[in-house]
Amino acid sequence: MLNLQYKSETLLNAAVLKELNDLDLGDGMGSPLLPTLVDVFEETASETLLAIQKSAEVSEFKAFAEGVHKLKGSSGSIGAFALFECCRVVDELCKSSQLVAEDLPVCADAIGYELGRAKIALVDYVAQISRH
Repeated sequence: MLNLQYKSETLLNAAVLKELNDLDLGDGMGSPLLPTLVDVFEETASETLLAIQKSAEVSEFKAFAEGVHKLKGSSGSIGAFALFECCRVVDELCKSSQLVAEDLPVCADAIGYELGRAKIALVDYVAQISRH
């Protein structure tokens, strides 16, 4: 049985979020870009997770690996550290051909769990910064 080992204690990468929080929409009013980025991330990450789950169900290794790699990149870009770490480990397992068909749903479940935690943490972060 597969035992995924990754760092999950740190949900968000504070440095990435601070950098993103310093950006604005460019609308001349100083509107923050981060809330929009979080909304887009939530939508696209959910779609990517669905593709990962579907490919895991039918053991489509290539589609599974592509989805994991895509989610790794977007989670790293938005500062979702634990999700990024989970995807990074699964991505490495895919690249080294260490996964068997039975492992794919386990990995998809772990990624789904971390995505859920990331969404909650990101929404909370945006809410906190908008109060200041």
